[in-house]
Amino acid sequence: MDGECCIGDLGFALKLDSSMNTALEINSNSDRVGTKRYMAPEVLDNTIRLTSPEAFKQADMYSLGLVFWEVTRRCYVRNLFGPDEYQLPYQDRYIHNNLFPHHKAICLNRFILNNNNNNNNNNNNNNNNNNNNNNNN
Repeated sequence: MDGECCIGDLGFALKLDSSMNTALEINSNSDRVGTKRYMAPEVLDNTIRLTSPEAFKQADMYSLGLVFWEVTRRCYVRNLFGPDEYQLPYQDRYIHNNLFPHHKAICLNRFILNNNNNNNNNNNNNNNNNNNNNNNN
């Protein structure tokens, strides 16, 4: 090993028809393969659109985001503080590595919580804007 970093994922490899931007073939293995901890929610709950190349790109970006999260937690920040202790994604929520249904719930619940928080923030901003408009009249 020369210390060079390589990332690869061929679990959902597919052949694309570039003229139609659609998937022609997918891996015939219908089981989800890969490290469950890094799987996107749509892969976990089998709602990924198997004929959409964009859906696969989005799922890959979710997984890559978790890899970036791991990497950045181990970096020094302007000599202010050292790297955090190594931690896997969702480590504080896992008891065992094989808790597949629990991981699915974690991802989906986290997504729902984030959306609810964003909606509440948007509602608060709208209420503040309405109050400001009423005060100006």
